[in-house]
Amino acid sequence: MIFNFQAFFYALIFSGFLEFVAFFEFKFFYLFYLLFFIFLFAWFASQRIGRRLIFSFIPIIFSFSSTVLLYLIDLPAEKHFFILLSSLVFYLSLLGIYRLRIFPRDQSAKEMIAVSLMATVFLFFSSAFGIYLNFNIPVWVLVLIFMAVIYLISYEYLFIAAFFFKDHPSVFLYSFILAFSIAQLAWFTVFWPFGYLTTSTIILIFYYLLWDLAQTNFLRFFSQKRFLLNLIFFSLLALLALLSSKWRMEI
Repeated sequence: MIFNFQAFFYALIFSGFLEFVAFFEFKFFYLFYLLFFIFLFAWFASQRIGRRLIFSFIPIIFSFSSTVLLYLIDLPAEKHFFILLSSLVFYLSLLGIYRLRIFPRDQSAKEMIAVSLMATVFLFFSSAFGIYLNFNIPVWVLVLIFMAVIYLISYEYLFIAAFFFKDHPSVFLYSFILAFSIAQLAWFTVFWPFGYLTTSTIILIFYYLLWDLAQTNFLRFFSQKRFLLNLIFFSLLALLALLSSKWRMEI
């Protein structure tokens, strides 16, 4: 099943909200009120569909990040394209939640959540770094926020995977390791002379490597060959991203 009317309806509201924000171009001060509204909406939508608190973390953080990042996009055409993609990912996350509520072992639904997770990681880091570069936010505050957010969304995905093994204590451990590792990497990349999109891409690549390593260990199908191939491929991808990006030098 690839269509669910309730998920589509909520994604349509989400799209309308982002279009509303893009059209009126509110001052950044009003972002806090907009984020409060989108928090209530994303929580309500995920609870109505999933009916469990654990399903709310990814939709809420994704909707937060989409709203903030929308403020950092200048061209109207790019804003509309971004809204379209964000709405599709939001729909995918709600559809995956619905299918998991019906059948917790739905492998396709788990992959939908995984796609939503990766999109959330990228949008969150892009929006957070964008705010950091434009406002005077202490680095330690940024790192703590990174750690908390990565823990919550990683916990949601691994908890879903835990339906197979009921190994919930390991969910906490693996989520904490992922969050701590990415927070340390994020602290290191704060001092890199690159824009927020390049930095977010690098962190997403490393997050995927660690996430894949964690889930394959967690689900007992770890492959050394798979890990080495991923490491080589994504290291080359990260190098290409760094070489093709503009350097932001400060004197």
